[in-house]
Amino acid sequence: MTTLLITHTDCEQHAPPARHPESPARLRAVVEALSHNRFADLHRLQAVPAAAEHLLRVHPQSHIDAVMAAVPADGYTFVDEDTVMSRLTGHAALLAAGAGVQAVEQVMS
Repeated sequence: MTTLLITHTDCEQHAPPARHPESPARLRAVVEALSHNRFADLHRLQAVPAAAEHLLRVHPQSHIDAVMAAVPADGYTFVDEDTVMSRLTGHAALLAAGAGVQAVEQVMS
């Protein structure tokens, strides 16, 4: 069985305020740790953004529209007390959702 890593450097563009637990440094640390020679056999794919049809399988269009409309042009927007969005969070979220779709497609194939 092959282990798969699906990510994209643009996922690091979701940049919450300093000291927020959702730090791009966490993703960088994982990717860096997996770059060690002992993980050379790890299969890697670059994430692609989820298509609208994939998002619509789990969310109504109104929810997708509301989330994407909440992405700030600059600075930060708090969706709730611990969920924050920055300028490129929408793009990073689409890549993360797309990575999930890609993972399922890889398992099914």
